[in-house]
Amino acid sequence: MLSQHQINKQLKYEQFKADIASESLIPCDFKVGDFVTLTNIYNVFIRKPKQVIGFDNDSNLPDRFIYTEGVDDAYWFASAPNQLKKVETTSTGCLLVREFTMHALYQFENTLIDEDKNWTRLAFDNELHCVWRNDSTLELVTYCEGDIIWTTALSKEMYGSEIFRTVSFFNEL
Repeated sequence: MLSQHQINKQLKYEQFKADIASESLIPCDFKVGDFVTLTNIYNVFIRKPKQVIGFDNDSNLPDRFIYTEGVDDAYWFASAPNQLKKVETTSTGCLLVREFTMHALYQFENTLIDEDKNWTRLAFDNELHCVWRNDSTLELVTYCEGDIIWTTALSKEMYGSEIFRTVSFFNEL
């Protein structure tokens, strides 16, 4: 059950979404519903995909006019198009974000599990290639020689399909 504070916060978010434009007044490559990643003004990459919820109505900040989802985030603070990147999707429809790490597989795994104990190994080929799953967040993460692929499912069915696809790939190796 939600507290009154949480209910008020959700209502405020919903009202904000209702008041912003559904199409951009300034030409851009983004539309409502697109999933994006964000690199903020301090050049910090925010990996978790967010959905575009709308656009600024009055162009007070002509370079920052795209709003992204998140009741608990700064949804009211618009982003510039050059801060956003559309997220790829897998054949099952999952969201896919690519990164790179200098960490060895075991260092990466330790950090991953330290941050969230729900990560478990799904497939392991060698010390250079591994996939973990997180059933609570519906995510998979693949490590291959320092390349990191984060896969986020939007539903349990999609998650199950992505796990099947991943395990099938490993069985073919």
